[in-house]
Amino acid sequence: MKIGNQIAKYRKERHITQEQLGETVGVTNRTVSKWEQGISMPSVDLVPRIASALSISLDQLFGMETKDHAEDLSQTIHNAVSAAFEDLLYDAIGDALEELLPKYLNNYQSADDYSLLILGRGKETVCRFRGQGRVHGPFMLNNQYNKYGIQIPGQDQYVGYYDTKEEAVSALEAIFKAYSQRLAKIEL
Repeated sequence: MKIGNQIAKYRKERHITQEQLGETVGVTNRTVSKWEQGISMPSVDLVPRIASALSISLDQLFGMETKDHAEDLSQTIHNAVSAAFEDLLYDAIGDALEELLPKYLNNYQSADDYSLLILGRGKETVCRFRGQGRVHGPFMLNNQYNKYGIQIPGQDQYVGYYDTKEEAVSALEAIFKAYSQRLAKIEL
């Protein structure tokens, strides 16, 4: 959009006459009329004064700022802040689980009961393991078919989700191996 069109648009929105704008920036009303008709353009030194007289930014005067642009920018900022906060929260929860639950499990187990702390993919699942578990699947997860999970008796959720049965079996074997070696913790 030409600068003259923008001057006319904002001048009319603010109920300013060509004469008033001309007086404010130091030109005649005929000069303002020529700008708005596209016959001539204001000199570079007048552009900031025109924007100031119309109470708009230079971006608005040059037709660069639109409502859609502002909404897009706002949404981009919102998405970036949300993602950063989510990552920080997820990491903090994972670190807290890794730090606190082994202490809880160690205090909970008796002399003849051995537990293994299992941190699933991304530390999202923590459970006690006493030597029993199985691969369950295929099932649907988040609208995706053929997912497999490791099911531990007494747990409300799966230890991890896998794309193939082989991956799930391999992870369960790692859990059994860690349990047989009497490790305190395993991270898949």
